[in-house]
Amino acid sequence: MTPFIKEMLKQKPIFTETLGHRKFKFCLDQVTALGRLLPQATIILIVGPSNAGKSLLLACLADFLSREIFVDRGDGKIPVIGATAQISRETRTAPKYLYSKLLADIGSPLFDPSKIEQIRYSPSINHNETYLLTTLQNGIAVCGTRVVLVDEGNFLVRTKNEEFRSSLIESLKSLVMVDTTLCLCGGYEMAEAIFSRAHLAARKVVCHLEGYSDSVEDRLEWRSILASITESPKIRLAEKTLLQEHSDKLLWESHGVIGILERRLLRAVSLSVAEGSPITRDILEATAPSLREWKTIGNDIENGKKLLAAVGELAPAQTPSVSKSPSPKGRPGSRKRFDRRPRRAIPTIA
Repeated sequence: MTPFIKEMLKQKPIFTETLGHRKFKFCLDQVTALGRLLPQATIILIVGPSNAGKSLLLACLADFLSREIFVDRGDGKIPVIGATAQISRETRTAPKYLYSKLLADIGSPLFDPSKIEQIRYSPSINHNETYLLTTLQNGIAVCGTRVVLVDEGNFLVRTKNEEFRSSLIESLKSLVMVDTTLCLCGGYEMAEAIFSRAHLAARKVVCHLEGYSDSVEDRLEWRSILASITESPKIRLAEKTLLQEHSDKLLWESHGVIGILERRLLRAVSLSVAEGSPITRDILEATAPSLREWKTIGNDIENGKKLLAAVGELAPAQTPSVSKSPSPKGRPGSRKRFDRRPRRAIPTIA
């Protein structure tokens, strides 16, 4: 198990010990099914709103692959590697940074900090992007790597420079090889960038971890989640029914996203501890999001849904139109026949 996977497996929900709620379980079944198939030269996109649990879903996939798919991996084989695309410059990640992190996770002696520490020698590393990519591809081939996981993939495409954006997206294509499956986890802007490139869009499989809506089914599931949180020993409520009574309001203000709800309750816990009392209605109200925050998250979710809906629609079959060249002068059809009594509509005067 690589350092990246070990770090990912440390992630746990804040107030619930299980991940059994319906939206998460649906996506988990999707990614585990893809994990069993391991489609070659394919990009699995885990997308959704911020704090929806995408990284947690990626961790569950990594755990599933390690425990059930690659049990007998053989000596020297590293079937799953990964990296987190952290911000390194201008709020985005350079391809060289990602390649270096993947080389460290695969155990390359020139990039793995633990091995450099053992030999007590820091070699001079060629940071040329072509060299890093070639070294990574060779390492993937030698170690029999089948799956490459990338968390926070939106940092790979976040730039205002369209030319540089194209080069960033092209760098992702280099990780999609014949025998490998690339799994990218990130926000809607990452999905938009992938959809905009035909050779990447054709390889994608989307797993959308969405929030809960105000439908009857979703509202019942939301109440079930709140009941589970109420039983958590990490939270102390003044009234046992407090969360249930505010269920619809919490659903609306959290946009149906579990992670946003958990962050809000975390603030409520900190306030209650500071005041030396359990969470009351006033404390719960004090942690409500600002209008600007609520609108920003809501706009991101709405734009993401529109993007996925547009991509999911099949364009109707169209017959190629043949442009008609104008008829040469003097031939039939070149001029409109003269009408001595044309029927003109009389304009209506308002």
